[in-house]
Parts: sequence; C-alpha cells; structure tokens
Amino acid sequence: MVCKNPKKPKSKLWGPISGPSDFENLYPAEMMQLGVLTAYWSYVEHTLCELLAQLLGSHAKAEAAFYSTVNHKARRDMVLALLKSEDIPDHLTPFTEKAIEATKVAADARNKLLHGLFYLDKSTHEIVSVQTRPNTKTPKFTQKKILNNIKSAIEKCGDAAGMLTAASIAASYSTREEFLDAFPDLVDKETYEAEE
Repeated sequence: MVCKNPKKPKSKLWGPISGPSDFENLYPAEMMQLGVLTAYWSYVEHTLCELLAQLLGSHAKAEAAFYSTVNHKARRDMVLALLKSEDIPDHLTPFTEKAIEATKVAADARNKLLHGLFYLDKSTHEIVSVQTRPNTKTPKFTQKKILNNIKSAIEKCGDAAGMLTAASIAASYSTREEFLDAFPDLVDKETYEAEE
C-alpha cells in the first residue's frame, strides 16, 4: 500500500512514497515483483481450495465453503478441522498439516509486504516497508532490502503451492502405503513412520 499522509514513524525515513507513479518509475523491479507476488498468492489460494475440494470430494461444496469467507486463516483452519473427520484417511494429516504451515509462512511474508507502508530511507534511498501497530504510530517492524524480501515471499508462496498440490494428490490415495509407494521421493517417510 502506498499512502500519502500516514503518521510517519520516528526514524531516518523520508516518505511515504508520493504515489504509484513514483514507485513504478523509481523502482520498476520492486513494482514488478509485487505484481508477481500478488498473482502468485491467487495461485496459493486456488491450490488451497483445490485441496479442500479433494478432502470434501466435491468442487462445488469446497468453493461454497471456501469463498464464504475472505479470511485466509479461517480458510486454513477449515482444512485443518476437516482433517479430524473420520472420513479423511490418516495418512493425509501430517502431510496436509505441513502444507498448511507452509501456507501460513507464505501468508505472513506476503502480508508484511502488501499491508505495509513504503518509505524511502534517507541515507540509502532504498525502499523500506513499515507496518505500524494498530492505533499507534510505533513501527511494528521495518523491512529493508525490499526486493529480496519480495523474492523470498514469492519463493514461500511457491513452496506452499507445491505442498498444497502434493497434499491434493495424496488425497486421491486411500491408504498410507499406496501413497508412499506412488511417491517415494515426494514425502518425508519419517514423518509418517513417527505417526504410526
């Protein structure tokens, strides 16, 4: 978010960046990567909905449940709650829990960037993302090296989407053995052996 008149945190920051055109003209790589991150996040959401569809056995039911809320945490919690159902094979739980955790990590990285305010550092002229605590002027955190942080968030989205897709594939196998035989290199077998 680029905002014209926020309460500026007490630091060595200029800012905020005066508007989208300045951001695009002065920092095209950062602007492009924020677009990639935003697009990739849509894919993460799609793969989470697809996993829900596999668990429910119905795309229509999954989409109705998934899109009835816009809160991503609630969507992740919905999948985790479904894992406790007697209808869900046990072999999906550890794999899906890891996928959901990776999705949370990606969501946190994305949110820190996309819900922050962008300023310019006076000394380096780099973009700095600042997120303030609610109802205060105090910075909650400041991120420097924004381009690296954006690329890291994109990688985390890729990891989450891959793990969610693999969990969806796992849902098509009725037993742990069938799943492990089909994907011997895809999963951490120690996770499954520890669960037995």
